[in-house]
Amino acid sequence: MTVLERLLEIAGTQRGFITTRDAEAAGVAPVELRKLAQRGRLRNYAHGLYRLVAFPHRDHDELMRAALWADGRGVISHQTALRLWDLADVNPARIDVTVPAPYRPRRRGGEQYRIWVRRLDEADIDYVDDIPVVTPERAIVDAGKAGLQPRFVEQAIRTARERRLFGRETEMRIRDQIPDVPA
Repeated sequence: MTVLERLLEIAGTQRGFITTRDAEAAGVAPVELRKLAQRGRLRNYAHGLYRLVAFPHRDHDELMRAALWADGRGVISHQTALRLWDLADVNPARIDVTVPAPYRPRRRGGEQYRIWVRRLDEADIDYVDDIPVVTPERAIVDAGKAGLQPRFVEQAIRTARERRLFGRETEMRIRDQIPDVPA
């Protein structure tokens, strides 16, 4: 298997993106990534984050890039997760990414991200089109506690219920955790 074939195998599950860590795990040295970037086969997005140039672009690729930018530890969260789940009419200025404590990314390119640090249970993480994202419940609670306007919280709850993403019990649990959202 060639270097490019090994990278393509990884990139196929990550919307064309490859981290240096992923490449090393597949037996590809970081210097090979730099060589492929110099030849125009990869594009370097940030320290240790590349994308196969020939890989087709899709909606929300920037969210996968954000999750991988945080050393592959990132999960899309808060308002950005609400947008990805299509639960509320929000348009955050920066991409919300939650990383596990005590990790704090300090890479270049992070000015477009709002980093939240907390441990997430496995049950709090899901995937939308291969992008790691918090569950609708976690997204609503976190965005509400971070100050999202109550009308958007209400819209997200209503939309999630209509789409059967959770039931009445979860709705009540959410409302108990967020002040200013009527039950």
